[in-house]
Amino acid sequence: MFEMIVSSLVGYATTKGLDWALKDNSKAQKGLTKHIRETTDEFKSKYPIAEEGTKYPFYNSHVFVTELLKARFFINRGYSFNISEIQESTNELTNVIKPTNEQVVEFLNVLENKLKEDEDIEEFVISENYKREIFNITNLHLLLHDKLDNIENKLDDLSRQANKNLEEGQLNNVPSRDESEIIGRGNKLNEVKQKLNAGEPVLLLNGMGGVGKTTIAEVFVAKYFADYKHTAWITVKDSFEDALISDSLLIKNLGITNTETKNLLGECLVKLNNLPGPNLLIIDNADINLKKIKRFLPKAPNWHILITSRNRMKEFNIIDVDFLTEDEAIELFTKFCKRFDNNQIKNIVNLVELHTLTVEVFAKAAEENNWSYETLCNALKENRETNIDDVQHADTEPLGKIKTYLVRIFNASNLTQNQKYILKQFAALPQEYFSIEVLQALLQVEQLDWKENFVHEVKTLYRTGFLMFNEEINAYKLHAVLNEVVLAELKPTVEDCTFLINSVTNLVSYDHHKDDYTKKFPYIPLGEAVLKVFNNSEHEKIAILQNYLGILLKQAGFYEKAREYLEKALELGAKNFGENHPTVSILYSNFGLVYKDLGDYEKAREYLEKALESGIKNFGETHPTVATYYSNLGLVYRDLGDYEKAREYLEKALELGAKNFGENHPTVSILYSNLGLVYKDLGDYEKAREYLEKALESDIKNFGEDHPSVATRYSNLGSVYQALGDYEKARDYLEKALESGIKNFGEDHPSVAIDYSNLGMVYKDLGEYEKARDYLEKALESDIKNFGENHPSVATDLNNLGYVYWNMEMFKEAIESWEQAFVILKDTLGLAHPYTKSVQNTLEQAYKLTGKG
Repeated sequence: MFEMIVSSLVGYATTKGLDWALKDNSKAQKGLTKHIRETTDEFKSKYPIAEEGTKYPFYNSHVFVTELLKARFFINRGYSFNISEIQESTNELTNVIKPTNEQVVEFLNVLENKLKEDEDIEEFVISENYKREIFNITNLHLLLHDKLDNIENKLDDLSRQANKNLEEGQLNNVPSRDESEIIGRGNKLNEVKQKLNAGEPVLLLNGMGGVGKTTIAEVFVAKYFADYKHTAWITVKDSFEDALISDSLLIKNLGITNTETKNLLGECLVKLNNLPGPNLLIIDNADINLKKIKRFLPKAPNWHILITSRNRMKEFNIIDVDFLTEDEAIELFTKFCKRFDNNQIKNIVNLVELHTLTVEVFAKAAEENNWSYETLCNALKENRETNIDDVQHADTEPLGKIKTYLVRIFNASNLTQNQKYILKQFAALPQEYFSIEVLQALLQVEQLDWKENFVHEVKTLYRTGFLMFNEEINAYKLHAVLNEVVLAELKPTVEDCTFLINSVTNLVSYDHHKDDYTKKFPYIPLGEAVLKVFNNSEHEKIAILQNYLGILLKQAGFYEKAREYLEKALELGAKNFGENHPTVSILYSNFGLVYKDLGDYEKAREYLEKALESGIKNFGETHPTVATYYSNLGLVYRDLGDYEKAREYLEKALELGAKNFGENHPTVSILYSNLGLVYKDLGDYEKAREYLEKALESDIKNFGEDHPSVATRYSNLGSVYQALGDYEKARDYLEKALESGIKNFGEDHPSVAIDYSNLGMVYKDLGEYEKARDYLEKALESDIKNFGENHPSVATDLNNLGYVYWNMEMFKEAIESWEQAFVILKDTLGLAHPYTKSVQNTLEQAYKLTGKG
């Protein structure tokens, strides 16, 4: 068998034209045969594989072992070693137990150790390879000879340039840029000059990467070059020391001939220090270690030193380089691209938070590629190819794709794991400033093993240019551009951000039995920021957050956003738990309620019926959750105009609620209120008032006067008093509701629009038509803004305005309002709906009275 394996190897080599192989060397062939036998025996002894019926281990198959050995001899000569391909190519070997990857590696390792000990095989491989390569080496020698001639010519050119530079005062290649080429920064140039002249010989230009530190230094060199006898520029890649001693032009101009000495660094610094001044040294892109050799740098009065670094080193006098102003950023953009209007450019520069380098890249790439405004706005997220070659930045590599380029500029690979952890958290937070105390709470720092070092790590990220710091409010943030870089390079996962996700979920969730949900509204941006990063995750924690955030957004009046999150939560819930799980029934209910708010009552009924069916199955008929489902479905039947069915469901809900919670529970208060509204629709105003007064009394007792639920009760009760003809009392309740609503929700919330509309109709009944019109127009404006022009609430506003216009004898305007309302209701509720019929009847009467019909 083993001779057959070696023969197969020789045959494979011959077919590939590898004449150097074992073909004519019987001694080497015998040695290899021996080593394969020994390897097989040793592997078999050390890692026994039991035979499985008619199947035997891989090392007993000469076909399989031959394939494995090709990896040892031919991997660098066109052989592609891939275990899955080997297994596929030997599928017909049904009687072989295929090896694992680990077994393959171990088998080859055992063989490798034996081959290394065989001098005959090693000598053979070396001699045969040398014979094959000698011709190539001869050709390479001729090519190298030509290249050396070219190098000598270039060295002569460099020597002439060096002599010229030295005569002009340049000790090496010193980049410079005319002041007319840059925008802004004049104040920074003046500040640098003033401080250097005032006895601060070493200055550090500090700021995040890409804000223009190097550009300021280049302009300073160009503007004040004549003030210095000698100028040198050191660009740091790894360290200042390496950059200094590897600058052959500088070393030559300093007159240093022995570049092999171990003291080359010291000799360079001594030579620089002894040059007659005044002189200027620029150290560009310095790393944090520069502070350790500060005392060895060239000294005043002969030298001024200007350092640029994103590392904040308190050992040097610091000049902060901030972002351009908005106007300056717009000017920079239009310098390279004039394809967009002023508002679009303003949005673009603010999208990247006035980051100088990104503004320039955006402008040049948009101009070069003829990008639309929408394409440019998404260019960073989509990592678009720039097709541009140069920007005002020290990095000299081709730009390529935008995000890839920025990842290279803001290389985070050298950060500690703790620092990377912190940046991942910031990337999932809103792009705003956070104090250390807030960060510690949000990130649950007390649960981290390294909690004692948390503050130090945050400050280190600031000092190294990865975080921004606002001294006035003592808080930190991650810049929008760096946010994209962190997401691309560090790729935070749900597991990375578990503590943050848990904190945010707790902040956006609330107990409707006791919490004032309006107090949760400020946390909405936190939830949206986290889900912006993880919204496509299928993790259970994300589904939970989507659900709670969706509910809160619904309460805040952002129904489309709420629908988006709740739809994703429902999709994940059904996938993770199955359609009939109790959690999924809750998700159905929440999703259905959003469709109710959006005016899609049929869809709302569909999901709420699913919720009720699942709830009864999971919890039983008398469970409190089922009472809630009955109530929600009853409200949708009310919206659909089926008031009897609505009453039936709401009475069931109230019966269950009172039984489970007692008469004074907040949930029962909601049920009283909902049932009261249905009795109002049915024309039983006394019963409606009875239920709504119970609801109001209960909510005041449970929550206090200022709770948003109390405002809703005031509004509902006011509408009933209006129906009862007690307009003064109706006005009092509705004004209280409006005041509370604005305080809790703000002017633009849908609930406030309802209050405006209801109050407007009361003023109509009181004969104050001007005031009525003002309130109703506010309601209409708000509802159009929140829902669009084709929503039942908009139809209600138009219908109510029609009545006011009619009373003001503005008949044309009244009819137009009713016509618009009828079209909306016909499209959204259908012709059979009682409300649609009511508006249609009103319109027909108006046509008759005005002669239009």
